[in-house]
Amino acid sequence: MNRRLKNAAFGLIGGAAGTFVTDQVIAGLKEFQSREDKNLEKRLTPKQPTDALAERIVGEDKKPVMSQAIHWGYGIFWGGVYRVLRDEYPAAAKVFGLPFAVAFTAFGEGLLLPSAGLSAPVDKYPASTLVRDVTAHWAYTATTEAVCRLLEAAERAVAAPPKRTNTELRRVS
Repeated sequence: MNRRLKNAAFGLIGGAAGTFVTDQVIAGLKEFQSREDKNLEKRLTPKQPTDALAERIVGEDKKPVMSQAIHWGYGIFWGGVYRVLRDEYPAAAKVFGLPFAVAFTAFGEGLLLPSAGLSAPVDKYPASTLVRDVTAHWAYTATTEAVCRLLEAAERAVAAPPKRTNTELRRVS
């Protein structure tokens, strides 16, 4: 199999795991946000962006399923992108993907969502929201990186020729 394609596949698997972890981290970190910050965030983004986009695509009746498909599809897709970019730009993987996590947050929260009308501009949100989102995306990238490393180690272990024992080596010589 083509190496880039295999890397992308590993990244897609990592992206699925990263998406799960992101959800847990966001839920946990919301507990540390002040009531005022949560209220401001709710006023700025009354609907979850994936819900709003799903409603545009399929309407209210099928929104829950489409919202989850968008959420998971986005996370899985970016896992594949991360793994392929990691080879081209090794700096993206430093500190378990922190540079990628910052760029990922800037792209998604700072550019994509506001330009699609799915959220307010990032500078309108409280600092706690930005810290939470960067932290969650870092957890996503770190998880994706860890899964990719695990899959790569498993691939090497399976592909490695069996090691010969000293007894076997003596018999060959």
